[in-house]
Amino acid sequence: MNSFFKHILRIAVIAPLLTVSIAHAAEPNGAGAKPSFPEVAGGDIFGFTAPTDTGEPGAHGAGFELDGAFGKRGGRYNVLTQKWAYERVIAENWSMGFAMFTAFHSLRNVPGMLNRSAFGFDGLGFEIGHRLIERSATNPFAFKIAIEPRWARLDDGGRHGNAFGAELKFITDAVVIPDRLYWAMNVVLGTETAQDPDTRRYAPSSEIKVSNALAMQISKTLLVGLEATYLASFDGGTFNRYNGHAVFLGPTLLWKVTDKVSFNATVAPQIAGRASATPGLRYDLDNYTRLMTRFKLSVEF
Repeated sequence: MNSFFKHILRIAVIAPLLTVSIAHAAEPNGAGAKPSFPEVAGGDIFGFTAPTDTGEPGAHGAGFELDGAFGKRGGRYNVLTQKWAYERVIAENWSMGFAMFTAFHSLRNVPGMLNRSAFGFDGLGFEIGHRLIERSATNPFAFKIAIEPRWARLDDGGRHGNAFGAELKFITDAVVIPDRLYWAMNVVLGTETAQDPDTRRYAPSSEIKVSNALAMQISKTLLVGLEATYLASFDGGTFNRYNGHAVFLGPTLLWKVTDKVSFNATVAPQIAGRASATPGLRYDLDNYTRLMTRFKLSVEF
């Protein structure tokens, strides 16, 4: 791994720890008082970037998420992944969720992939999150940690094979301007072992994801924003050999249809990237796609 990506890895690990240290240092001495600092608006206001809000104990809801991945170096590559999720706040600052995935692949003349147009079951997922630090009058930052194990049934080309992985998520957010502008950052460390559909052998891989997002409240029901995401891919389960990186940038939108129903939309094209196998080409389309999208409908009960 070259020195640049060693620095990226250090930042990915150290940034959340610094956030925790700063927030602890800012905590008031008094105990038992609820945070009085303005809160970040609830819901998926940041697009791909997650907020720290967990909701009130006993609150629960369901979501339907449609994620799109479009464009490889050649041919037609269109993949739509559907996530059917249920989440519940199990205790103060603790949330738990379960998800089922399906996927539709439409591929034609993509190098290294079979032509395919098929819909199929794509596995299960589970997530548990804990907000370690709440905002207060003297601490504008909240901090949350989450882990999401995932079993996938389909590979990037839509072929059947098992993949077992998990993501460790460090999440922080803050109010920039009360009732108007909000900021969030996620640092995600992912590891996976995936089965080759031909040889049936498993190979490990890993990924670093760092995202920053801003969301502005336009009205009581509408928030718009901008989100930047950096992704880096590695062979080996512990970031052993660098494969490539990509940067995505795009707008976000959250529409609060009612007090209980919300709709989130995110469109993020790849604006920069390099793959180690094709360093002379502008984007990393070996490990990532030209465009990522997300449309999500959430319902609270």
